[in-house]
Parts: sequence; structure tokens; C-alpha cells
Amino acid sequence: MHPPLSLIVVNYGTPQLVLNLLESVAQHSDVALLREVIIVDNGFPERGDTSNHVSPSAFAFPICFVQNSSASYASGVNRGVAVSSGPLVVVANSDVEWVPASSITPICAALEDPAVGIAGPQLVFPDGRWQRSYGPFPSLGQALRNVLFAENIANAVASWRHAARPTPPGIRRVDYVDGAFMVIRRACFDTVGGFDEAFNFYVEDADFCWRARERGWITQFVPTTSMMHVRGASSTILAPLTFYEKLFAAKVAFVERHFGRARARSYAHAQRLSLVQLSVVYGAAALVHGTSSWKDRAAAARRAAEAAAAAMQTTS
Repeated sequence: MHPPLSLIVVNYGTPQLVLNLLESVAQHSDVALLREVIIVDNGFPERGDTSNHVSPSAFAFPICFVQNSSASYASGVNRGVAVSSGPLVVVANSDVEWVPASSITPICAALEDPAVGIAGPQLVFPDGRWQRSYGPFPSLGQALRNVLFAENIANAVASWRHAARPTPPGIRRVDYVDGAFMVIRRACFDTVGGFDEAFNFYVEDADFCWRARERGWITQFVPTTSMMHVRGASSTILAPLTFYEKLFAAKVAFVERHFGRARARSYAHAQRLSLVQLSVVYGAAALVHGTSSWKDRAAAARRAAEAAAAAMQTTS
């Protein structure tokens, strides 16, 4: 029998998504693993306090609500974990749902290894398409691989393999798993000291896994478990350029903290170059194929490149 789970749901004024998440787990056999659900309203009570929309009596598991005026994802996670009691903590975005044909038990099994402190599933879009679920730590080397399109090619291959529906690849050790859905050993969380609230917009998941690794903990990707993730349900609150600028700045801040200022500057230039290249490639593909998907990719890459330039001017 696996240890009970404390589910921490960080909400940004999206109570309907929280309800969807709760209903998905309530109808799943994994509900037997839940000790409690803690919903953190992350600084947006004026957009719809979840307690006004979610009735705890409608569910078989205990539900409590926490207000977090600090509003960042990192602080929301910390506030939620602080009132939890389970030996395993599930940290989830509000735009995640349990997949009926999948189960979290393979992740729980992976965490039976006392060296494993963090594990994450294969995330999929609502239509079942592959979604990036883990990654390398932001670094100069990673940015240079982006210049060579290595990561884009790897993602395209992974997406193709997922669509072909072969047997999922095996569990493997990774740098970090996506913060949209992470299962964390409580002992690991406490040893690391929780999420660093200095990262108030993205990269907090990578930073947490980095600091866990420094303390000897292993992070694993468990593709035999799938979770549906809308992706962007909270970040769409921001204007596109603001979103990309904050994301770029957060990655540069991560590199500076862990590799030094000189590396961070080089990383910023290389990463911006990769985004410019990507916008050119996607733009050419949009002209050739004329499809809306290529046009959307080209527009997103162009905005990301513009935001990178703006962020570099702000921090230089």
C-alpha cells in the first residue's frame, strides 16, 4: 500500500478548473490514495474565491482552503505544504486533471526508492497530444543546443513517438520535472526548504529540483503515468509580451544564480539568438504551408524573441 497523498492545488482565479480537477480525481481509483486536498487561492480572491464555488461536502476527501496574498506559484506551494500532513505531497496547477486510463501509482512506486525525492508524469494536452514534461536545467550549454535546434528536434521526436502509441519509455532520471504536476517526498521538501519565493514567475520548479539534487535527492520522470494539462490557463492572464519577457528574465536569473553573471549574459545572448532563428524557421514554414498552426508558432516565436530583447535591455 502506497503512503497517503496530500494534494496541493495552486489556483489563480480559476475555480471551474479546480472543480474539474477535483471531480477527475473523485471519479478515479487513485482517490483511495488521497489523505487531503489543500486549495491555495493565489492572491486572486476578487476573481473568485474557490471556497465560494467548491463545496467540501460534495467530495469524499477532506478539503481545506488557504489564502495566499503573495500571489507567486512558489509562495502558494509553500503555504499549501505548510498545512499538509501527508508523507508525499502532490503539487498541481489548477488546469490539471487525472486521466481515466492512467494512475499515479507508478509515481508512488518510484518514490519507494529512498533516494528519489521528486517525480513527475507525462503531461498531455486535452486532446491527448504529447506535452513537454521535464527538461534540462537552464544553462549556457542548453542555450547553445537550442541554437542548433537540438531540443526542438528531440521534442518533435518525443511527440511523434507518443502519437504512435508505443509502449511508454521507461522511468529515467532527469534534471527537473514540470511544476504543473510534481510528487514530492515531504522529507525532500523540508530538507530543501521549500520553493524559493525569489522566483515569482516560472523556473521555480527547476530551481527546486536543482537544490534537491545538491542535497543528494534524485528527480525522476515516470512516463507510465499521464496527467492532462491545459497549459497556460493561469499565465494567459498576462499579455503575451509580458509573459515571454518574465519567462526569459526568470531563466536568466536562474543561470546567474547557479552559474554566475558572465554565464548568464552569454546564456541570454544565445537564447535570444535561438528564438530569432526559430521565428525565421517557423515564419518560412508558415509561408510555405499557410496553415494556422505554423502561423501561430511563428507569431509566438517572434513575440518570444522580442520579449528576450526587451528583457536584456531591462537587465543590462
